[in-house]
Amino acid sequence: MNENGYQTYVLNNVPRLLSHLNRDKNSLTYGCFDRNYWHYKIRDFPSMVLQQGSLTLALLYSNNFEGNIYYKNEKIKEWAVASIYFWIENQLKDGSFNEYWPNEHGYPPTVFSLYSTSETYRLLHAFIDKQDDLEKALIKSCNFISKHDEKGAQNQEIASIAALYSVYLSIKEEWLLKIIDEKVKRILERQSHEGWFSEYNGADIGYLSVSLGYLAEYYKSSQDKRVFPALKRIVDFMQFFIHPDCTAGGDYGSRNTEYVLPNGLGILAPEYPLAGAIADKLLNNLVNYQILPNTVDDRYLSHYFLHSYVSALLNYNPRSNMPRLPCETKCEQYFRDAGLYIINNGNYYAILGLSKGGILKVFSQGKEILNDCGYIAKTSKNKLITTNWIDQNYKKEKNGSTFTISGNFHLISQHLPTPLKHFLLRGTSSIFGKRLIPVLKKRLITRDITVPVTFKRKVTFHGERISINDIITSEHTLKEVSTSDGLSFRYVPSSKYFQINEIKRINIDKIFGNIRKIEIKKGIDCINGKYSISCATFDK
Repeated sequence: MNENGYQTYVLNNVPRLLSHLNRDKNSLTYGCFDRNYWHYKIRDFPSMVLQQGSLTLALLYSNNFEGNIYYKNEKIKEWAVASIYFWIENQLKDGSFNEYWPNEHGYPPTVFSLYSTSETYRLLHAFIDKQDDLEKALIKSCNFISKHDEKGAQNQEIASIAALYSVYLSIKEEWLLKIIDEKVKRILERQSHEGWFSEYNGADIGYLSVSLGYLAEYYKSSQDKRVFPALKRIVDFMQFFIHPDCTAGGDYGSRNTEYVLPNGLGILAPEYPLAGAIADKLLNNLVNYQILPNTVDDRYLSHYFLHSYVSALLNYNPRSNMPRLPCETKCEQYFRDAGLYIINNGNYYAILGLSKGGILKVFSQGKEILNDCGYIAKTSKNKLITTNWIDQNYKKEKNGSTFTISGNFHLISQHLPTPLKHFLLRGTSSIFGKRLIPVLKKRLITRDITVPVTFKRKVTFHGERISINDIITSEHTLKEVSTSDGLSFRYVPSSKYFQINEIKRINIDKIFGNIRKIEIKKGIDCINGKYSISCATFDK
């Protein structure tokens, strides 16, 4: 597999991207990438994070490669420029943009669209008539970003560094360098010594690849040597979560993502071969249309997926004698701070997510055979609770090849959209603006409510098999306790994409009813793929 894998993926998906762009120059929304807004009219405002499609078009227009029918195509150039003008027209007074609701003043849509718009400007500078208007808009967004420090999702803060530096390269405003320097210092201090950046209180592989991509883009443009060790640490950590079947990530991550964006790996590969080894392993994904990135939705294709793959294609150089990854050789690694344990003993490759209640993903003979995501229970009041929750307060112990995780179940909050809720959201956002965002994040993402139901999970790794012993205890009778093989409940936009493993791995679904205490024993013979589950004790 070589760069032709990137080439095929890009060229197959550009038509999808263009279908989401309003290409009618007579339209009031010419240049908009939000088809739900300009065409279906089921939204009354555009989600501006989707304007990142402009960078994909600019890269295609500016760079020739085999099969690129978009190179130097006048319409592609015009559409990319139109998308910039649409970005200017929809900027809010403080330089920010909306993504999920009107008057949002969101940090992510501002950061990501600023980077793509600024890079598009750099590529198509000679074809943009409204340069003064654009540069004023770029500066306004930079001012907005300079006043914000994102602590929950570090990928957004890192992307802001790349965006600010891209603008600096265009307008040469020295004050931007001071803001960038402050952000770089802060972000480097926040990197775990294990190599990951926090994503809502834990390590997450997909969003870590976003961080890698934007930090690498900044490094490539600025040659800021301070960030290179941080980039290497990301790659050193990430290598353990590339699976034998060429997938990556999963429910064991803090945000459940199962993708790796390739542009950062491509940038680093010439200086750090391990990045190239990861990129080459993941290239095998691109011929399998049943797994990511091929199953990504249109939103994230327009978001940062497609321009990352175009960049990876343009940065690709043939590689040889690459180092072997953990999934390709025997290894054992325990990241204590992240709460992640990895073992490859030749019979199986397994990842245990201790910080998410003992989630266990197992591969054998190159295939995923098990994805045990703990338990979901229903209380007497029909509330749903789960062990599948990122919680650094879980008690974690390691004794030889046995890990013990214990703690409380967490309440699952489910929300259905209603006309009243949307009315109230728009009313409050018109009053409070961006001050509403932390409230909604706390309710939808970081809300953490434990209940008086406890679990204790013991996982033992043997030579050819893995055994799991679970004890669940409740003060009150639980209507149901059921096993779970996936689909975490934390709200994460770029997750829950279908992959074929979801219907091919062992089905562990089993329901136990009306209990207060239960001990469940599970075992998997990783050589033969045989799975067993039994109820050892049962207290109604």
